[in-house]
Amino acid sequence: MIIKAPPRASVNQALAYVLTRKPARANYVAQYIIELWRLCTKLGYDPTVLLAQAIYETTEDGIPFNSKWWIDTLNPAGIGITDDGPQSNLVSISGVISARAHFAHMAGYVEGIHGRSLIGTNYERLDPRWDALKWSGMAGTVSKVEDLGSGTWASQDSAIYSTKIIELVHQIARYG
Repeated sequence: MIIKAPPRASVNQALAYVLTRKPARANYVAQYIIELWRLCTKLGYDPTVLLAQAIYETTEDGIPFNSKWWIDTLNPAGIGITDDGPQSNLVSISGVISARAHFAHMAGYVEGIHGRSLIGTNYERLDPRWDALKWSGMAGTVSKVEDLGSGTWASQDSAIYSTKIIELVHQIARYG
């Protein structure tokens, strides 16, 4: 599933899908989703993919956006969280900033270090893992969801990680 693609769901479908599940800090979740749709659609990314990733990364007890990292720091996608715990965890002050940081981190994987500057934003400064991504050799190596996992973004096996995200994309797109 290609990440730079038209949206597979509308922002209203996304809001309804998530908010009916009673996430923690729902007002910040709504801010996050609205800003994610604005940024991604403006720059050619499918926001449904990034939202599905956030849902997968933050679901606890069957509730999206219910993880410790979301509740405590508004980290929507495990940015800076490794198997050993937080390395340089994203700490955000709003859902809007969370969306920008998530987008910037994904753009680093998709566009690479030169492509990110072409986006025309300074959002990479919101990404606490930008330098780690830049030096890892993974910047610019991702084009589809199946490229994530197995050490690229997540340590979980890429077949498992990407399958879960793709399933969530389809659920969001069918919602409503």
